[in-house]
Amino acid sequence: MYKASPLAKKIIKEKNLIIENIKGSGPNGRIIKRDLIKKNEEDNLKFKTIENFQEEQPSQIRKVIAERTSEAFKNIPHFYLRIESKIDKLINLRKIINNTNIKNKVSLNDLFIKAVAIAQKNNPQTMCSWSNNKIIKYKDVDISFAVALKEGLITPIIRSADKKGITEISKETKNLIQKAQKKELLPQEYNGGTITISNLGMYGIDEFDAIINPPQSCILALGHAKKKIIYQNDEMVTATVLKSTLSADHRILDGASAAKFLQNFNKIIENPLEIWIKSKDLKLN
Repeated sequence: MYKASPLAKKIIKEKNLIIENIKGSGPNGRIIKRDLIKKNEEDNLKFKTIENFQEEQPSQIRKVIAERTSEAFKNIPHFYLRIESKIDKLINLRKIINNTNIKNKVSLNDLFIKAVAIAQKNNPQTMCSWSNNKIIKYKDVDISFAVALKEGLITPIIRSADKKGITEISKETKNLIQKAQKKELLPQEYNGGTITISNLGMYGIDEFDAIINPPQSCILALGHAKKKIIYQNDEMVTATVLKSTLSADHRILDGASAAKFLQNFNKIIENPLEIWIKSKDLKLN
């Protein structure tokens, strides 16, 4: 804490002055008004103030995000599990689908949504939430996915995603994204969900920890898939590797149950035959 006379402190506070490199000439090295004037004259400037900012009112979405994430991070005991997946077969499946279905191109994120839906259906203990010291269990697999808007994030939902095919999920995802961008989403299209997918791979982010989206019990953060040299079957090979991080609510899930879900998701995207089998709207030659 700097030493200054009461008058100097008042001037410093009122003018929001930067007082670095100002030597006090008062008793015991105190900064006095004369020192502020001298510094001003030496710099040939008016009092140096911080003016390179402006205040801005946050959007309603940003206010909700601030409230929900603060509450979630404060009240939900997060723990994190990470896994690396080789997704060359998944990428190849996408190419086959898009070469066959020219009018309805699917994204990797569409395939991730289906894979998460299958994994969650196989691990129903992750389909729950904590409310008033009770565990709420859900029957339907409803997958939320994060959409970045200028005002902040919103998480539209693919309802009963485990029962839908890839083409159907892809069409629905595109429609929900368009509605989100136009601010036309209805509350039932973004409230609820049993798990959220947050994918920052398109921004080149390798991996990250996401904050759980209440009242859900977990959120899956997907990073950037990139080529790596790995050791496999006693030889060095090149593979496309994706890093995934599961944030889980320790009030509901323990390490083993969360790990089984993540392990299952990994198995599905590394060998995506199950995605094809459980997507009855796919017709591959």
